[in-house]
Amino acid sequence: MKVTNLDTKLKSFVALFPDVVSVIAYGSGVARQDNEEKNDKKQIDLIVVVEDIKAFFRENLKKNKDMYPAIPKTYFRLSSAKRLKKAAGICYTSGIEYNGDTFKVGVVEKSTLLEDLEKWKTFYLAGRFQKERRIVVEDKEVEEFNEMNKTNAVVTALLLLNKEHPTVNDLYEQICSLSYIGDTRTKFKAEDPNKVKNIAVGSKDYFDKIYKARCDAYSVDKNENLTIHYDKLFGYIPSLPNGIRSEIEGTVQKTNPEQKIAYSEDNLGEIRGAIVKFLTRVNKKASLGQTVKGIFTTGPTKAVGYALRKLKKGKNKKQQ
Repeated sequence: MKVTNLDTKLKSFVALFPDVVSVIAYGSGVARQDNEEKNDKKQIDLIVVVEDIKAFFRENLKKNKDMYPAIPKTYFRLSSAKRLKKAAGICYTSGIEYNGDTFKVGVVEKSTLLEDLEKWKTFYLAGRFQKERRIVVEDKEVEEFNEMNKTNAVVTALLLLNKEHPTVNDLYEQICSLSYIGDTRTKFKAEDPNKVKNIAVGSKDYFDKIYKARCDAYSVDKNENLTIHYDKLFGYIPSLPNGIRSEIEGTVQKTNPEQKIAYSEDNLGEIRGAIVKFLTRVNKKASLGQTVKGIFTTGPTKAVGYALRKLKKGKNKKQQ
């Protein structure tokens, strides 16, 4: 009999695994998106955080040997921990059927996740943790690191927000867009062109709770109009993750090599260009690496089928 309560079905599925540190569910399977089709069955996406990725797969292959097709089963059994942590450090397997639902499970070591939340090394995990999530198994350290990640997301989004009269919804869309800048899925039309807006609108209540008053660099009036306080906003740049901060500093310094680095609305265009350059580089590298890796962690048949469905969905949405 199919379980209908989402929390119950998530806990039931996660109970199949060996010991885990944290589990979060995300994506359209758990977070409502605007204009979504009611009859469209959603795959439930999970990120499973473990202490040792090699040990996890060794135990899970014994405990749940029927969870993976032949190629992923062989890949997980024979690959070293170093290989399992290639690309963005997470191993995704999609199309896992359980109690009438379909799951996509990504397994990542806690150390890898914390590094990305703090430093935006690949931004692959950090970007997902900035959007709506449902915590199935909580780890306090992961959530503490994610608080810093969410503040950095707001600062970066505010720096990029280029509208004369922005609203709080514009800010939410900008935050959602960060992980899609340079993503190969977007380039090859494998995503709904309205996905960013749909996520922001669908997650409005969630974003209100965590982003509406995140820091003192902006304020929101009763009509949800946004005012950016640039004098305070620029003060957050030195606290951004090292990679994006270095990109900004290098770009601004290049324009005025003889002067001390200073941020103002006069060089805001350069700051925005540096941010886009950084995000394009890390998102492109991570998304491409994970796509290739998915052939081995999901299996070529399911991986190609999943990609084709995404392409078809993106094409259909574009034509509407």
